[in-house]
Amino acid sequence: MRPAVLSEALKARRGDEKRQAKGASKKKRLTLEEKGAILDLLADAKETTASLAKKFKVGERTVFRIKSEREKIESALLKCGSSTALRKSKGQFKPKFPAVEELSLQYFEDIRRARLPVTLDTIQAIGRNAKAKVLKKIQADDSHASEIDRLQQFSVSQKWARAFIKRHNLQSQSLFGEAGSVDPASESILTGMEAVRRKCSEYSLDRIFNVDETGLFYKLLPKRSYLGETEDRKTARGTKEMKAKDRITALICTSADGSKVKLCVIGKSKNPRCFRKKSPPIKYLSQPRAWSDQKIFMRWFREVFVPHIRRITSEPVLLLLDNCSGHGSLLDPRGQIEVLELPPNCTSVLFD
Repeated sequence: MRPAVLSEALKARRGDEKRQAKGASKKKRLTLEEKGAILDLLADAKETTASLAKKFKVGERTVFRIKSEREKIESALLKCGSSTALRKSKGQFKPKFPAVEELSLQYFEDIRRARLPVTLDTIQAIGRNAKAKVLKKIQADDSHASEIDRLQQFSVSQKWARAFIKRHNLQSQSLFGEAGSVDPASESILTGMEAVRRKCSEYSLDRIFNVDETGLFYKLLPKRSYLGETEDRKTARGTKEMKAKDRITALICTSADGSKVKLCVIGKSKNPRCFRKKSPPIKYLSQPRAWSDQKIFMRWFREVFVPHIRRITSEPVLLLLDNCSGHGSLLDPRGQIEVLELPPNCTSVLFD
């Protein structure tokens, strides 16, 4: 065959191969069940990535992506009631030492019932304690000599802790607030809140007010930042301002229907420079530590809250606040404002 003819034949063949590859590379949308089936086969080590890609008519990268999104897919299957997800939630791999696994899970549940946070290191510590207890139990029986050797060689590593998390479908979540320190079913809280509800039922929403303090660390910078293309992640550093403790305190009061009382801010400076040429649009009070104490709170009550109430209504109103000792004893000379303290340790609990 002439070189020119051979060259044309090779070009034609390559063109056919490209067209076939292009036709085969059409995107295929896998169902949730199909993704679960791929995860099953990967876990059982019955198929390779290449064979699964060929079997389900997808690219190998798709199989790798499904493997990396295992937790997300299993969670979706569990919500759909799939038998695959149910099996996975019990453990994609059977634990080597069921007794250690069972005791570790018991310890975990006891800690969460006590409303204490659990981290990866905590789970490792739980596993070590469970291992030690199981080992001590079986050492009394000589018939378990081989099991003792296996258990002594067993290392409660981070890998085991992560596998434990996957086997029992544990979810990591940021905890916030202080409600975990309070038992909402305690008799004192239930009785106290019932009294508060009865009192609130005597007033309309626009005549029920609630006040509380909050701190604002106005110089505190965020601990995370986006970096530019030319910046090196390894050499990027923060500043002292990321731990700045300069603060002010804000006294915030609003009614149950959403109307707001004039904002009050407590700072350290008696005469801030920013207010020397122009009067502040808010009420400003000063305290050496920028805290709200009895003297400051009494000034807020007399200079901010009482004038606001006198201006908007002549009817009786209810002021709710927590039982902090810094609030002192508040009395309205005219008897228009009734002050009611909430029961101790209940402001962090959400009531219906």
